[in-house]
Amino acid sequence: MKIIAANTQALLQEFYRLPGIIHANNPGFRAGDTDTEKLLIEGPTVFYTHAKVSPFLIADGDTSIARFALIHDSNLPDYVQLAFFESKKVTYHPLEIIKPLAAQMFPDATRLLIGLNGHLNYGAGILQDNFEKPPVFGMQWHPDYYRKYFDDAAKHIIKSFSFSTNVNIPLLNQLSERLVHDDISVRSFNRKQFNHDIALYTQLNNLCFKNHPYWTNRRAEEDIELFEPFRFLMRNSNLLFAEIDGKPVGFLLWFPDFNEMIGAGRELKASGWFGRDVLRFRFFNPVKTFRLAEIAVLPEYRNMRVELALIGKMISEVKRSGYTKGVGGFIFEENRDSINLAMRYVERFTGRKAKTDSEFAVYECLLS
Repeated sequence: MKIIAANTQALLQEFYRLPGIIHANNPGFRAGDTDTEKLLIEGPTVFYTHAKVSPFLIADGDTSIARFALIHDSNLPDYVQLAFFESKKVTYHPLEIIKPLAAQMFPDATRLLIGLNGHLNYGAGILQDNFEKPPVFGMQWHPDYYRKYFDDAAKHIIKSFSFSTNVNIPLLNQLSERLVHDDISVRSFNRKQFNHDIALYTQLNNLCFKNHPYWTNRRAEEDIELFEPFRFLMRNSNLLFAEIDGKPVGFLLWFPDFNEMIGAGRELKASGWFGRDVLRFRFFNPVKTFRLAEIAVLPEYRNMRVELALIGKMISEVKRSGYTKGVGGFIFEENRDSINLAMRYVERFTGRKAKTDSEFAVYECLLS
């Protein structure tokens, strides 16, 4: 087997096509995150100002059997990231041929990080269960055999959970009234000041997640690039900001499971107001599941019911829009307190226990 740098348009097209070929007969496969993948692989992107991204194919003779990208970010200097890995089901040990290449390209790095796609905001994790179930939009999907390729590496577990939107309305109203007296207000994202509000999202992200595993600080321009392909699908209520006496102290990001609109392997068509999926979502909205993607509060304002205010506002919005199921939490086991807090507040509003949904893992090993 040999590794080929995907450094021509023909080889890049092979890189992008390969997942659809590998998973052509698997009902769980979705290609909803193609815009983010192409942004990182080809650019142009602000991410390149501090990171190098190199895509590769693995070939057996004249046939491509796998693909991956090596990413080295100066903000995470000890690690080389093995990202966007896809492989046919063949008997081989991919790390035996990838690790020497990574060590040669980035001699100052000491560890290989498997399953992080450049940054936590771009996607992370190799799926560990629920292999026949299509993923919620923004979450990763892989067949069962992928995880076995990385059994020898240390594993960091990430969990998601699912919950009902059957809400105790009197309790919701009661809590909303109480929060007013706490001087906590929640406002929605303002599309007319798109760049300003995304920059605020970036600022709060950096302050809230600085101690989270594998987190690196972002520039506002990077998140503006990330949100740009979805701005025509995004509603103001998808991004909520909590304020105390006018000061932003936290945020919550949620969005519909757009994968429910697309079939296996199809890309999301949302590049303009008249994009196929934009029109379908605006006028018919067949989506019934939503994803609670992020919730974060500045450390000094935690335990002040700010999280409760954000989740209460989100629950009101999703209930009004007709969503019946939520999937949330994409949190490392090391941050179990965050999982428990989110579950506790969701259960408080719905009166039902949240359930573990899917499990993912990021793997880590020495380069030499």
